[in-house]
Amino acid sequence: MQSELFPPDVPSAQNATPDAARPSPRWPAAQPELARAPKPARAAPVPLWMQRFSLVVLVTFCLYLGLLLFCLPWTRFWVQNPYILAYPKLGHLLLHGTTRGVVSGIGLMDIWIGLTEVIHYRNSHNGEAVSRA
Repeated sequence: MQSELFPPDVPSAQNATPDAARPSPRWPAAQPELARAPKPARAAPVPLWMQRFSLVVLVTFCLYLGLLLFCLPWTRFWVQNPYILAYPKLGHLLLHGTTRGVVSGIGLMDIWIGLTEVIHYRNSHNGEAVSRA
């Protein structure tokens, strides 16, 4: 079934005609007119209101998740968690200060991403949003 995925390396006896010396027509390199086909037209730019709405959703999500991850390891919800109480080995790992610090650090990074997106958001002349990564 999948024998057509790769062309044979050696031409078979039935393909020993002079036409077999040519590259396989399945590959684009064998058909230069297909390789130089015109590129499809650019899609219409995204409306400005949709760009701004997606920015608001992204920033809201980043700030909310960042605050949650930053504060959660230091609350009673982290300590009195049913998973921690049910699995003592997991609880020992999750209650360690380093684990709490890493989770809080991820929260700070998430907050930073949201604020950076807000600060560096600009509209370009053609209506496409430009955001510095």
